[in-house]
Amino acid sequence: MEDSFTIAKRLIDPHEKCDICGIPATKLWQWWNEGGPFLSPGKQNRRLTVDHIIPKGPSDLKNIRLLCWSCNDMRGANRFRDEEIRRRMQRWYFKVIPSQEELEWFYVSSR
Repeated sequence: MEDSFTIAKRLIDPHEKCDICGIPATKLWQWWNEGGPFLSPGKQNRRLTVDHIIPKGPSDLKNIRLLCWSCNDMRGANRFRDEEIRRRMQRWYFKVIPSQEELEWFYVSSR
């Protein structure tokens, strides 16, 4: 029960980030309010989502991490490794967001 409470608190924390691409929860919310850009129009989420590191594994803190909808969808049941998803997201972000300043969070998360 305590794990569920901790996960729920993290899901609404504006300072959390996607564990793969690093997009801040605040950026997801901003894009939601502004109408995009979204990788999968109509399927995006304005908040981070829960990912089971081991698919169908336990829902405890050791097996849970937060991902943006796009990274979670691409990952599926281990379809792609994290590094491949990050490369794909990087290509997409650089394609739709021309401003380096807008992508500052991406560079910070890759260190």
